Amino acid sequence: MFRLTKSSQRRRPSRNANSPLNFAKLELKNPLAANFLDFSVLDASQDLTTDTVFESGALSIDYDVDVTSGSLVAVEIFAQNGGSIQKLGEFFTANESDSLISLEGFSSLSGTQQIFGVASTSDGQHATSSSIDIDVLQTTTEVGSFLGTTFNYSGTSDSAYVLEALGGTDTLALNFSSTLVTDFNGESLASYDRDAFVTSQAFYQGSVYDYMTTSDGRELYFQGVERLEFSNGSTVLLQTQPNDPQFVEQWDIATGDVGDAWRFTRGSDEVLIVSLDTGVPFTSGTPTTSDFDLSNMDFISPDNESVSNGDHGHRATSVMVAEPNNNFGLAGINWNSPTLMIDVYPSTHPDIGSNILTDAILESIAFLDSTAASRIVFQGGIQGEYWLSRLDQSLLTTYQDSTLYSVAAGNGSVDLEDATSNPVYSAGVARLAGTYDNVMAIGALEPVFEYVDGYKNASQLPLAGYSNYGENLTFSGPSRTRSIGPTGSVANFGGTSNSNPVVAAYSSLVWSVDPDLTSVEVRDILIETAMDLGTAGRDTQFGWGTPDAGSAVRRAWAMSQNSELALLGANVFGDGADTDLGYLLASNSQLGENIDTSGGPVEVGLLSTTNTNLSSLSYTLVAGAGDADNGSFEITGDSLSIKQGTMVDFESQSSYSIRVEASDGSVTHEQDLLISVIDDAESTTFTIADGEIQRSMLNNFVVAFDGIVTLGSTPFEVVKRGTDGGVVDVSAGIDNSSGSSVVTLTFSGMFAETSGSLVDGNYQLTVFGDQIQTASGQSFDADGNGVAGGDLVFGDSKSAGVYRLYGDSNGDRNVNVVDLLALRQSWLGEFGDDIYNPAFDYNRDDLVSVFDLLPFRQNYNEQLDFA
Repeated sequence: MFRLTKSSQRRRPSRNANSPLNFAKLELKNPLAANFLDFSVLDASQDLTTDTVFESGALSIDYDVDVTSGSLVAVEIFAQNGGSIQKLGEFFTANESDSLISLEGFSSLSGTQQIFGVASTSDGQHATSSSIDIDVLQTTTEVGSFLGTTFNYSGTSDSAYVLEALGGTDTLALNFSSTLVTDFNGESLASYDRDAFVTSQAFYQGSVYDYMTTSDGRELYFQGVERLEFSNGSTVLLQTQPNDPQFVEQWDIATGDVGDAWRFTRGSDEVLIVSLDTGVPFTSGTPTTSDFDLSNMDFISPDNESVSNGDHGHRATSVMVAEPNNNFGLAGINWNSPTLMIDVYPSTHPDIGSNILTDAILESIAFLDSTAASRIVFQGGIQGEYWLSRLDQSLLTTYQDSTLYSVAAGNGSVDLEDATSNPVYSAGVARLAGTYDNVMAIGALEPVFEYVDGYKNASQLPLAGYSNYGENLTFSGPSRTRSIGPTGSVANFGGTSNSNPVVAAYSSLVWSVDPDLTSVEVRDILIETAMDLGTAGRDTQFGWGTPDAGSAVRRAWAMSQNSELALLGANVFGDGADTDLGYLLASNSQLGENIDTSGGPVEVGLLSTTNTNLSSLSYTLVAGAGDADNGSFEITGDSLSIKQGTMVDFESQSSYSIRVEASDGSVTHEQDLLISVIDDAESTTFTIADGEIQRSMLNNFVVAFDGIVTLGSTPFEVVKRGTDGGVVDVSAGIDNSSGSSVVTLTFSGMFAETSGSLVDGNYQLTVFGDQIQTASGQSFDADGNGVAGGDLVFGDSKSAGVYRLYGDSNGDRNVNVVDLLALRQSWLGEFGDDIYNPAFDYNRDDLVSVFDLLPFRQNYNEQLDFA
């Protein structure tokens, strides 16, 4: 597994014998089995600054490898900054285009990085690409809340900034003039139109952001910001704003960042909104949209009547789809989606049968045929136990992918699971959120208001005292929002019956951005982007918090534009609980060789899950597919460790497969994990005097590793042996161009001549493994005992031949007649002549002359014994 041998290869040195090893010449003599025809690296964010990337951002990799013999094993991607090299990832095909590597987890990666690829073939050959310089910008991140906030940017030139402002009317106050802005979302700042849909955004951490660059190298990503304020007094308003007079009072739009969402979508004809509530007080003729200030509206009921004695359903529907930009009332959250209003209340229609909800849902599904829609968002203004018996629950699963239900949690101030204490105001259908993933139970928030920049915002968001609650509550949504009655009167609505149409409308915008999503994926996006309230994570008072329509729409838009980039480093879709088991291991789920487990188990990574719920998690190794190597590992808490006594060696086993179960006490998820072993540098080839047998001139040692390494401060020591000896001053030059590290040691100080050669004597080289780091971050196993670290000494025996004796041209430790004949053959030979022998060019003047003969005569008949 470890080898250290002297090379006998003979090679004429370059004219400058002190120069680093020339790998171009070696490659000509030993052609590689693969070579890079193309290699390019760009920032993957799509923010137009392709040679800079934010910390925890992503890179886009393109390459083309020509394999001339054997087969390709892998293409590894590395980042180098000075002496530090980190492996970023690997691919297993000869060609990749726009392939992505996440920088998340590489916290030490900053500054200018040289990104290069190393291709490995089955016959042990390596090829290295050219390197691409990428600047990793130091990144400052801020995250807001539901509050309207002014964020004071204090960044400097050549820095990065990320702001996730979240809800509320937010201002980003900048410490530079608007005249410094060179780019805003791919255009000039002056050309920004807040009523136009966005076309260019920066991808970062699973979402998209507005991006801005300046002439002094600042880069800013931000989302959820309504207003930009520059140091020169210039301001830019970002959110879309309709002309309806009550818009400034619509705190559900401000808190939910709907104005930001409208920059991406204002609704789609591919999504149908259905109100399951009361109808409209219309007693003659056929209702029309213009009668009620409701856009894109159709009116039906199970008994073909759309008549109601109250305004409950109308006000709920106006919150969702009130006609915008008509200088009247308010603006609905969704402007463009078709809407169906169904009166399901039997008090209005006593002849409606016992399957009232079932019939309404089937009517809605049938209504799709008359529209371009294929998705339905239901708002359920229904509470109490009565409705459960009127619903065929099989419809919830039969049409699960295409139907999403936002249902009022109820106004009984009881737990969602309590069906008896207050059955008229209990959860009823909303309780099904604990059973069906396409049902959302919505509680109500009763805010304390404040005005920010003239817009009504929430300064506090307590749960309404009347709202139902419980562990299956999905969200808590705005209540006491502005609404329109059937006669055009504008007033505050209330109750959980107000909150659920708000969340339904948010959902319809998310689905409008990407109708290819399933209902569960829409719900999960709302969960992932919700603003947390109360106890961290999901809780019984607020569920997952209150949705942020702006953040959710941005996430869905990112998915629709580039799902691979949007999913990179972000939570993937789950079931709302612990559906995806992830893990963190050194160097992208890879493990270095030679871990020392003799003293006990060694932690190699942490286990984690996405979409974790309120409960704590436990992890267990379990039997099943992929459990082949469970016996080599153990789990304590979330720590995955290699068991005591396990030898990690790439040559013996290049990967480990284990199966892990995650559990929160009720929900479990199993996943098999593959842990790759990095083929770390384990051996070296030691070359004396460029591999020649002569010891007349000893200008360098070459230590060639079989992989990439990083050198510490004192990785090598060269000592002149004997009573007149001591430590030699050594310089180490490293070359990684072959895909492995080759170190050339040159000499100076009292034990080196002006020519660069060591003075006559015996020498010893020590390699300190603890001062040399392999690609996996382990110390180099210098002594070859299978454990990282250790020292290796070369030259501690006569047979090693580590000595210098001027005039010894054949390496026999003598200067005699054999060497004299060799000198005569080289006499008066100049550099470039066939007879020139650099072993006799003592003064390095490129000529073998009398100046070289004099020191030769002094050493004639000398013999150097080993000491």
